Amino acid sequence: MPDQYSVISNQNLRGSLQASAPTRRVEVGDARSLLRGRQLFVLGEEVIDAAPWISASASGIVTTGAYGVRQARQLKDAHPEHALIIEPTRIEGESGHWANPEQPFYLGDPNMMLRPTLDEALTEMRAAHSAIAITPTGQFKVGDSDSLKTALSMVNDVDRTDTAFLIPISGAVLDREDTVRQLIAVINRSNHPVLLALTSDKNPVHNERRRRAYRRIFEGATNMVIPWRVDLSGFDALAHGAVGMAAGVIPSKRRLTPAGRKGGRAADPSDMAPHMFIGDLLRFVRSTELRRHWFVDVESIACTCAICENQPIDRLFHSSEDRLTGHLHNALDLQRLHHQTLGLSPTEIGAWWATQAAAALDAYAQLESYLGRAIPIDDEVMFWNER
Repeated sequence: MPDQYSVISNQNLRGSLQASAPTRRVEVGDARSLLRGRQLFVLGEEVIDAAPWISASASGIVTTGAYGVRQARQLKDAHPEHALIIEPTRIEGESGHWANPEQPFYLGDPNMMLRPTLDEALTEMRAAHSAIAITPTGQFKVGDSDSLKTALSMVNDVDRTDTAFLIPISGAVLDREDTVRQLIAVINRSNHPVLLALTSDKNPVHNERRRRAYRRIFEGATNMVIPWRVDLSGFDALAHGAVGMAAGVIPSKRRLTPAGRKGGRAADPSDMAPHMFIGDLLRFVRSTELRRHWFVDVESIACTCAICENQPIDRLFHSSEDRLTGHLHNALDLQRLHHQTLGLSPTEIGAWWATQAAAALDAYAQLESYLGRAIPIDDEVMFWNER
């Protein structure tokens, strides 16, 4: 099979995205069946444009934010073959809700005379064309066991198969052994599949201790738990027990912004060029970084995906059109990686991921030989190689 990139070749990730995956229906109303084996994409404004590039058989689409319901209506009519999920609002950012023992779920303004029950809120979500319903859970503070227990009790009282229990919790939960154990216990006591979303202003698994704790959650879970709003850590989770993931194609969709806060500031707010996923290197790199620091003295590597069509990977700037192009490339290359896992057993996925990480180091060596100088390798890639 041909390589996707010029110059570099990850021998464990060759060939373009398969034209089709095994036929699979959308398991509407069955949360466990729908989530298993899928690589969902958490999308924002680009969701309508991205839909044609998302595999209906192996993937799915998550709409977000204030316009998520409206986008779901458009997608339902235009792409009825897709697994479509609406993420609840009020789960992050300035309008985000903090969970508390009295109201762990956001069910409307507390001053409202009549507020929906949790069951009614889930029904409303399904009525808006979401294939399954996600609990409108508020964000949990680390150590707030009372709110976690109340949320678990309330969701376990809901007797329906179409529901997933969203647990949005600070990435700092990974810093303490006791809070990691408590989180695993809550996951395992849930009657519903769990969507685990970490909140942070930056990568919530940014150091080795957190990466190891994150792995332990999936290794210790006896209930289905899906890494939600993740980057490549979702693949590491797959290798350690997760059975699906919800990945973001842009940084803001690869984590949850803490409640009451604006999104994290970029290092250079004026640089809106897209972060490009280079699958053979297991790395996201902003296109301006590629242009200014990688391919200064040599031609850029080219990408042959259906979006790039053999054009340089560093060609995109900060226009809205360029950003969209970069996001679509990311969706295709992330799916190329995910397609390698289809049909593999959990043990086989673990072995595949170890081989994938090792092959990425070989691809880095090829790139460095081409550039004539060293390129810093992400700490995460080194971690995945250590296993």
